[in-house]
Amino acid sequence: MEDPEMMNEPDCSAIDEKSLGLVTGIRFFDETGSPMGQTGNPNVTAENPISVYPNPNNAVIGIFKQNDIEYELFIIPCEKDTMYSDIEFNDYKFQYSIDLLYTLHSTTIDLVTQNIQIQFQSDFAAGYYKLVFYNASEDLIIENMYYDPSKSGNELIEFLNGEF
Repeated sequence: MEDPEMMNEPDCSAIDEKSLGLVTGIRFFDETGSPMGQTGNPNVTAENPISVYPNPNNAVIGIFKQNDIEYELFIIPCEKDTMYSDIEFNDYKFQYSIDLLYTLHSTTIDLVTQNIQIQFQSDFAAGYYKLVFYNASEDLIIENMYYDPSKSGNELIEFLNGEF
């Protein structure tokens, strides 16, 4: 018999086969990683030991890990989606296999240090991205991001508030 608690724990990967390619909202963080609010209903890991900032961004993102765990980072181009605005993502357990992550069109980076900066190059189009952090224990941390090199931070936030 299944554990009753596990029966009530939704699985984000079961939303549909496109769930890794969807962004349902963005959490805003300033240049120091301090939270500044959000727009939409972000389908992300609510509490996590990794900070991604600034978000949204127009050139460089910083990633800070509060632990010594090594992660593989997958940066996946995504589409905006507003169909899942009523789902409580804080209750979701993200369960995507490493094999599935490797089949996606993504950029992959090994994160072995606590602090890293990533310069977005011209091969990154302006738009939505899902950052999936995967470790050897098969733990997943998910963050959504928006990147546009042609807008300032305030312009990006204003634009995103109109999107969701």
